[in-house]
Amino acid sequence: MKATQINKGLALTHLLKMFEQQLMQWVKNKPLVETAHLIALTRIKQQLEHKYTTPPLILTSVGRITAQKVALFQQTLPNGENALSALLDLLGDKGVFVLLGSGDTHLENFLTEVAANKANFIFIKGYSEALPEAMYNSGDLFMMPSSFEPCGISQMLAMRAGQPCLVHSVGGLSDTIAHDENGFSFNGETPQAQAVNMLACFQTAMTLKHKKPKAWQSIADNALNSRFFWNDVAQEYIKSLYN
Repeated sequence: MKATQINKGLALTHLLKMFEQQLMQWVKNKPLVETAHLIALTRIKQQLEHKYTTPPLILTSVGRITAQKVALFQQTLPNGENALSALLDLLGDKGVFVLLGSGDTHLENFLTEVAANKANFIFIKGYSEALPEAMYNSGDLFMMPSSFEPCGISQMLAMRAGQPCLVHSVGGLSDTIAHDENGFSFNGETPQAQAVNMLACFQTAMTLKHKKPKAWQSIADNALNSRFFWNDVAQEYIKSLYN
């Protein structure tokens, strides 16, 4: 077994055990076990027992569960399938998608239902200070398909840890992510077109990760080395406004 496969397997195992520990803390403090937590614990157990033949691709996402953050995952595709399920089908048994957050009940229920049907998706309903940092450090690709994003912090935290991001090219995400340079981005004229383009972008990223590891590593290195200083923003603002 190659060292990269061992290291990535250990990273996933460590992350899953952290999730398991946190979920057990939440469960023990409530008289009834939430469905989302029960499904997450089941998926974690399955992933811990799963034997990957290649280094697993770890997709991560951290954020509030709101329409702004999740609507494109919920978007219905031309074939009637939701975009998140289609993305998980593309991922297949090559890895796992772990999503952490809480918020809108309807959207939480949507994520819980997808997790119940897709063994490669773990939805951690809740928030803990320790978990996001572990996700930034362990993940291969950070998913942030926000419908709009004035600035965005999560993508910069992921990049700081050397994790490339796949984002909808809007607002602050378009300011920080350069497609095929330090991450991956997509757009589209309608929500459905955006969802379709998100899947195409993900397929491109996944192919690059598995077939052109040097090119992928270059993008990851560029993400790690990207810096966004207020002084640079101020100078650009002055230049654009007054010059």
